[in-house]
Amino acid sequence: NGRAGDVVRLAFSSFSATNAGFLAAIEEKLFKKRGIELIPIYIASSSIALPAVLTREVDFATLSGEAAVRAYHQGARSLAVIGTQLDKFTFSLYTKPEIKIPQDLGGKILGVSRFGGSFDISLRYGLQHVGLDPKRDNITVVQVGGMAEIMASLTSGKLDGAMLLSVYAFRGKEMG
Repeated sequence: NGRAGDVVRLAFSSFSATNAGFLAAIEEKLFKKRGIELIPIYIASSSIALPAVLTREVDFATLSGEAAVRAYHQGARSLAVIGTQLDKFTFSLYTKPEIKIPQDLGGKILGVSRFGGSFDISLRYGLQHVGLDPKRDNITVVQVGGMAEIMASLTSGKLDGAMLLSVYAFRGKEMG
């Protein structure tokens, strides 16, 4: 795809540095200059965007690598991974100020966008990395939705912590 005259539907799950390239290309009308009508579609999580790709509701999507690999191993052989960053996550766990060390997360409620999405996978990886297990340590992980819903849940005190994109992490830090 991607030929002049085409209409291309691109799903993305965050307004973040990860998607800065195509967001800048849209802003600069680079696709339009090449005769491609790009329709960006915001879908709040990779785990929701993936079915949109598989059912051809969208032509392309920026997804967490884990979502694409999981789909491939479940039989979606037509997926292609174009590129990925293997050594870093572009988001962090932000918590209430009284949580000082990883062990303070025991008994707390932590938010992610959707189960199986990149926030969920990275949170669980991070917890494992510091020797914590949600079941054993009574850590409740809840699905909250997109960044707006996560920020609202954090600021209202409904969550003890949540995964945030780097862009929102600065705002979250300012808000305490």
